[in-house]
Amino acid sequence: MSFPGKIPAIIYCRYSKEEQRQQSIYAQRQFCERKLNEYGIEAEIIVIVDEGVSGELLNRPGID
Repeated sequence: MSFPGKIPAIIYCRYSKEEQRQQSIYAQRQFCERKLNEYGIEAEIIVIVDEGVSGELLNRPGID
């Protein structure tokens, strides 16, 4: 599968204070970028990060 030109892509990364570390953000971003490459997708990537925010909260800064 390939797409003509670059498409916009948002990578949303999050970790909670209690269960994960900041390195998790890097790993999540790398995973998403690897998948884009595997599928031959050239993208203009915007990365949104919520550090130390619980996934139980629907009102998170990165997704508001």
